[in-house]
Amino acid sequence: MLKIDSELVRLSMRIGYAAGWKGLYGDALKIFKGVGAVRPESEVPLIGVAVIGMLSGDFEMSGKALDLALEAHPENDLIRAHLGCLMRLRGEEEEGRKLLVSISENSNDLSAKAMAFHLKDRPVEELLPSRDGSSIAPGEQTFERSF
Repeated sequence: MLKIDSELVRLSMRIGYAAGWKGLYGDALKIFKGVGAVRPESEVPLIGVAVIGMLSGDFEMSGKALDLALEAHPENDLIRAHLGCLMRLRGEEEEGRKLLVSISENSNDLSAKAMAFHLKDRPVEELLPSRDGSSIAPGEQTFERSF
């Protein structure tokens, strides 16, 4: 297997997130799949796929990615915080908020705790960036659904 150092993995993830925020969902997914190929034990690329699912409105893909991540890392509060966000986006407001409150009050993972704290009371319509469509070229919203 190809040996990739941690700094290159972090940089790749940042590029993937940047692509996703610009609406380049297919490109972002390719990057996250590549990271997953060199770090199959890591939850990080699956969280990336889940975020792209949320950004693109493909909550099913997001849920599948988070389920896979939780199977391998059931106690990971960062995965659970993303799940809480997804639940709120899917209309499961009470359950999602309850999960986020629990993480914000009890987690030892400072990143997960901060994420949950900032998402638990934010209006659902503010959980994702607003898009006027100007940064998304035609056809860029389609992508493979396998990950």
